[in-house]
This record gives sequence, structure tokens and C-alpha cells, in this order.
Amino acid sequence: MTGDKDVATLEHTLKMHQLIEGSDLMIIPGGHGDYLGEITTLKAGPEPYRQVTILIERFLLP
Repeated sequence: MTGDKDVATLEHTLKMHQLIEGSDLMIIPGGHGDYLGEITTLKAGPEPYRQVTILIERFLLP
């Protein structure tokens, strides 16, 4: 799981995914911590974080 503007580039993340057999890949809009509600990146309101939480739960618990 990574953000589309995260520390690791999308190309690097995709390569890691390809190298790990049986892995899944999830790319979420936002930079490092944005999509998880990190205290230094909080934006107005909790709704975006609720939506991402639902996506993460679906990703981890298919």
C-alpha cells in the first residue's frame, strides 16, 4: 500500500509488487501519511479518512 505522492515512487512500488509473488498492490491518493490521517497531515474533517479506512479493510480482509 502506498500513496500516489508517497516517498517511494510509483515505479519503485510497482517493481516491488512484481518481485513479491502473490502480493497485492493498493495505491491511494495522497502523500506519506495523508491517507491515514497522520497528525501532521490532517485536513478538514474526518470523512476522507473514513473512506480510506473502508478501502484498507476491503484490501486486507477480502
